[in-house]
Amino acid sequence: MGIMLGSLLALALLQAPAAPALPPLRRECFVLEPPASAKSRDPIGWAEFLRRESPGGMVLECEYVFVRPGRDEHWRVRHVEQLDDKGPRLVWREVGTAAGRTLTLERAREGEEWRCQAFERDESVRCAIDTSHGAVFPLYLLELARKGQIGAAQMYLFDPLETALVPRHISTVYEPASGKRERTLELERPDGTLAGRYVFAGTELTAFQLQAGGWRARRIEPEEYVRAMGGAVDLAGPRGLPATCSDSAK
Repeated sequence: MGIMLGSLLALALLQAPAAPALPPLRRECFVLEPPASAKSRDPIGWAEFLRRESPGGMVLECEYVFVRPGRDEHWRVRHVEQLDDKGPRLVWREVGTAAGRTLTLERAREGEEWRCQAFERDESVRCAIDTSHGAVFPLYLLELARKGQIGAAQMYLFDPLETALVPRHISTVYEPASGKRERTLELERPDGTLAGRYVFAGTELTAFQLQAGGWRARRIEPEEYVRAMGGAVDLAGPRGLPATCSDSAK
């Protein structure tokens, strides 16, 4: 009887369907080029956008690396949006700046209120965010744009730099003549100034600019990004692991 039971268990294990594989990590890398008016044409930094699947949803990430003149110093900005069973939650970190600012935004455990915490030097600020007009996370907005799920709209977008929800007019310009299915998503402030311009080819982000006359981000291969980072980023290494969203600064 024991032998038969063991054989049946072994057979069941062999016939059990394999767990579905998670989709591969999506990685988009960019070089940040100075505006046309700048004297130097050297890059002022680099950026990397990631999306990974997570139980119950996804995690979106963006990291900027800025270099100072001479490239002797640099600072990073890390932006994570956790949209899964543990979220929704946004984490923003500035590493290498004098302040070393860290900000988190998440829904309160009870009710619909959103709580924001900002840590800077030895100070900690907590506040509630009013979402009665609706609210969208910045990286999630780009995710909607990739899939063509947003064209023109008026939205309140959370801006980590302002620690507030800000109104944005959103429009999409289609360029069928390009042959690349290109379209441009533009965000404008109430005064009409540019708050973001993102160019998509199909579902891929190929270029972007955060303000008129400012630096522009141009898509590059991940290998070029790794070389720019001095080989410090392993394409198959730690960046492929789930994001950590602790409240601790740096």
